[in-house]
Amino acid sequence: MRGAESARGERMAATGDRVERSAIEKPTATGDLVVGIATLAIVGLSAAIVFPLGIFVPTRVAWTANSPGFFPHLLLLAAGVLGLLLLVQSLRARNLEAPSPRAPLRIWTRAGVTAAIIAAYIASIMIVGLLVASILALAVALYHFGERRPFLLTSTAVAVPLLLWMFFVHVANVPMPRPLLAHWLAAIG
Repeated sequence: MRGAESARGERMAATGDRVERSAIEKPTATGDLVVGIATLAIVGLSAAIVFPLGIFVPTRVAWTANSPGFFPHLLLLAAGVLGLLLLVQSLRARNLEAPSPRAPLRIWTRAGVTAAIIAAYIASIMIVGLLVASILALAVALYHFGERRPFLLTSTAVAVPLLLWMFFVHVANVPMPRPLLAHWLAAIG
């Protein structure tokens, strides 16, 4: 992939064509500021509300690596640090750059479609199960973000969730809830 991009860049440089990054690739200090603040808000809400209510941690393993809350808290800490870095970086860059024009409608449309994919994924997990929902959501997301090669799209959308599911179910012995569709089919048949 990298070789094809560099060859294309060399051809464009040889012909004198100007390569310009699309508007979606251009970072803006304002956009980064909003994402940094949103990330810190989500981390704060998760630490204050979601994790205490959703993760039961026995007192005997509360501060060990065996704790059920260890990995989620580690991820939350990493997200908080990255959000803080993004916030600081955007505040510093905001003073250096000229005000940028508003983002085009297509960027907001892409963000909206991405949010809809995520919402549909979350809603479908309990109905069709984690594995099927993950395969479908990953396939739609890959297509949405520009992947058009059928073999790569299909193999990635199936292999990644399947391998992760197999690891969690068979190696880590994490029980997966039975989807509602399985209950409905059992009731019918």
